Amino acid sequence: MKLSIDFSKLSNVPYMNDYSNHPKFQNWVNEYVDFWSQQTEEGLDSVALIRAIECTNGCVQYAFRDEEPWALSLEQTRLCMKTSMTFIKTKKLELSDGTIIECDKSIINALDKVRDIYIKGFKNGDEDSMMEFYAQSLAQFFVIGREKLNKKFDWVEKNLYNVFGDLFLKAGRNYVMSYLNALEK
Repeated sequence: MKLSIDFSKLSNVPYMNDYSNHPKFQNWVNEYVDFWSQQTEEGLDSVALIRAIECTNGCVQYAFRDEEPWALSLEQTRLCMKTSMTFIKTKKLELSDGTIIECDKSIINALDKVRDIYIKGFKNGDEDSMMEFYAQSLAQFFVIGREKLNKKFDWVEKNLYNVFGDLFLKAGRNYVMSYLNALEK
């Protein structure tokens, strides 16, 4: 899959300004676009769902840490984190009715690798790993596409509204879609 990416448009996306014109970042994006393009539709469905939940939770966590007036309560913020982290770590999501959603097995190793890059970058402060994580994210969003991502955000809204609430469901969706706007038309 060859996508035409206007990296200059990324400067309008939060956290991308430092990376958008960096050759290493651009190379990683292209490598990961190739990698994610080779995954199964079922695998990409799993990635889309996990990223919809993860990015929505990220918006919740930043609002809480920044003490924004619209932040959720401590208890609700913790529920968002628990929901997201449990899904990321176990690749399983238990709904309130007892239904268990599992990630496609074909994608689990790749998701674990992305998580390792995230930890190295964001938890351990490795700047290259942060850049690589954002390259992974951008590639995933581009390969998955707007339609599939919107369907997964719709699913999250329907099934996890009580966890994230309207404001943060919209914020998570808007955050992810801002990356897709960097595709050249």
